[in-house]
Amino acid sequence: MKGTTRLTVNLPSESVDRLRVYAEVHEITMTEALRKALGTQDFLNKEICKGGKVLVEDKRGKFHQLISV
Repeated sequence: MKGTTRLTVNLPSESVDRLRVYAEVHEITMTEALRKALGTQDFLNKEICKGGKVLVEDKRGKFHQLISV
């Protein structure tokens, strides 16, 4: 890591709740949960920009394509 920067953000309570639940389930800090979310978003955006497709398979085996993220 190239150092850290303290950042203050304003998020809707629903977003904070989702972040908190994710952090608790995975036993990580909210900072790490946010870092993982940003990393995932970055990866998905790069793949879509390169012409790739992001597919999600549901529990019935049906695939759904994410159009934008």
